[in-house]
Amino acid sequence: FPCPTLCRSNLRKAERILDSAEYGTREADFYRRGENAVISESENFFMCVDPSAGGVIRELDYKPASMNIINTLARRKEGYHKKILERITNTRTEPLAIQDAIKTMDREIRRGIFYDRYPRACLVDHFIDRELEKQDFEDCNYMDVGGFAGSAYEAAIKKDSVFLSRKGMIDGRPVYLEKEVRIASADSIEIAYYIKNKSQFSLDALFGTEFNIA
Repeated sequence: FPCPTLCRSNLRKAERILDSAEYGTREADFYRRGENAVISESENFFMCVDPSAGGVIRELDYKPASMNIINTLARRKEGYHKKILERITNTRTEPLAIQDAIKTMDREIRRGIFYDRYPRACLVDHFIDRELEKQDFEDCNYMDVGGFAGSAYEAAIKKDSVFLSRKGMIDGRPVYLEKEVRIASADSIEIAYYIKNKSQFSLDALFGTEFNIA
């Protein structure tokens, strides 16, 4: 019979060989929807960039820890939210069944229930009004003035860098945004932004890129 320790050792070697064959940057229909994502992979990182969803990083795996750094959940509408809102506003007229009864409620929930407009990812690009309050941003009570977040970006691969670009309008002024993402080393990811106001007039808006880390 073969030695179990030897078998496990051979399996790990085979896995490393197969894995190393995929190192580099390539396009693939990773989400099976007829649109290509861009995958960059190294010995330590697996990164998936989604151009059609705002040029965001949807997945970033750190292999030594077997962890997806962007393993986050978006705030979406759920069936039980209606019952919570009815209790908050005291608008429920019928008694709750025992299994539906809400025993306790977090004080923060009393402010209301809010839903995310965009995927919980990294590099969600926002152009927002200067007067926006932090709490309104957290509650998704705002308007993006540039139309970049959640919109499709053009993608290009140059060497092992992913370039994502999009043209938009901010207060009637044309703006060009380009970002570069690459695996820089065994323990780092590099991100660079280039934003150009292509009009002859100044812009009065704030830019921020959103990161969601598990």
